[in-house]
Amino acid sequence: MRSSQAIALGVALFVARPAVAFAVEPKPLDRIGACRSVADDAKRLACFDQAAAALEERVKAKDVVVVDRESLKQDRRRQFGLVNAEDPTYRAAGVSEPAELKGKILWTKPVGQFHRISVEGAGVWETTEYTFRAPVAGGDVVIRKGALGSYKIQYGHEILRIRRLQ
Repeated sequence: MRSSQAIALGVALFVARPAVAFAVEPKPLDRIGACRSVADDAKRLACFDQAAAALEERVKAKDVVVVDRESLKQDRRRQFGLVNAEDPTYRAAGVSEPAELKGKILWTKPVGQFHRISVEGAGVWETTEYTFRAPVAGGDVVIRKGALGSYKIQYGHEILRIRRLQ
């Protein structure tokens, strides 16, 4: 009987304790959107002023970052060929990985039987096939997506499999 009284007392104390409310701050853009429904002009203006000030504060604190789609496309191009290039930010903005990348070869060096190639604005790549014709610095290059996550490079009449290193 004592155990049932202890359980009842515990339940009573748990139920009787004051509820703790956690205030969840609305997202800055949601606050701006909510101001549109305010009917009175003066109150709506005050609401917009408060919401804009809160958004500006969050931007200055770097809690909110504003990025345009063109910047995302350029960043996506720089990440072409990297293993972890699937980012939800790009997906949400509708920016997919490009199918190909065109550029100039900055430098090239042999690494065993393969070649390491630096492409302007696209990082460092390495061939995974042997070739007699080495790529030449300053030459034009096209890198395309291949099957099953692979990539191919074309310079001159040469087409080889390649992987991105950096």
